[in-house]
Amino acid sequence: MASYFGYGSNLCVSDWESWCAGSGVDSGGLRFVRRAWLPDHELAFSHDSRSRGGGVLDVVRREGQVTPGGLFEVNEECGSALDAKEGVPTAYQREEVVVLDDDGRAHEAFTYVVSASRRVGFVAPAPGYVEIVAEGCDALGVSTKMLHAVCENATAGWEIPCVFAYGTLRTGESNHGWIERGGGAELLGLGSVRGVLHDCGAWPAMLHGEGRVVGELWRAESPGVLLRTLDTLEGFAGWGDSRSLFLRGLAQVEMESGEAVLAWTYRYSASRCEGVVIPGGDWILRARE
Repeated sequence: MASYFGYGSNLCVSDWESWCAGSGVDSGGLRFVRRAWLPDHELAFSHDSRSRGGGVLDVVRREGQVTPGGLFEVNEECGSALDAKEGVPTAYQREEVVVLDDDGRAHEAFTYVVSASRRVGFVAPAPGYVEIVAEGCDALGVSTKMLHAVCENATAGWEIPCVFAYGTLRTGESNHGWIERGGGAELLGLGSVRGVLHDCGAWPAMLHGEGRVVGELWRAESPGVLLRTLDTLEGFAGWGDSRSLFLRGLAQVEMESGEAVLAWTYRYSASRCEGVVIPGGDWILRARE
């Protein structure tokens, strides 16, 4: 089985089943696993589809942005069918990517990007196409905010503009100045995420776990600038890069108000840590515990 990240018409079950029926293909080889996000990319209507009769979706680079979509498991037959549906390699080509889930984990997958020779400027969406994609998004719980922006050739707002800071980036701590250095941000308040916090002396390390880690939620003015700055501080060299000290990922932040906010955060790249566990998960209060 392979992992596939879908962001367009393949999110819609009825569209996929209709294509498979007309092509004599079993549609059952495509299984939705969970929502996911493709980092540093956004949607664009950059391809004029002859079969659809107008513009269809592509993903293009935009640092700090994320493209919402779905992570699927596909068998070999389904993978070949997807290639045929997407017109590989003429209209689209396969690309190996890393996508993120809201539990803070990264997944290797393939997706489709428009071939360079077929990528043009904005093309108005094909009749009914946006409705097809929106139907799939709604069924899977995928945000349509970006879809509705780019179908009007507008610049999409940041999908995830917030950063969760739980250690030396917090107010009054040694590295807090890096937040301002990254273009500035607004403090939204205190919250917590699922995980286990370790005291490594001069700095903390958060790992996956069933505890809670306390920190501050910051809304960035320029997420791309802030994340690039924090990547340097945290030693993040890229997903799957063994040089990374911390990995940038996503987390659901439970605010004191009860609101849940999806945010960027940095977790320790190793699966284990020699630092002492901080029972309350609060770096600021560690000396009192």
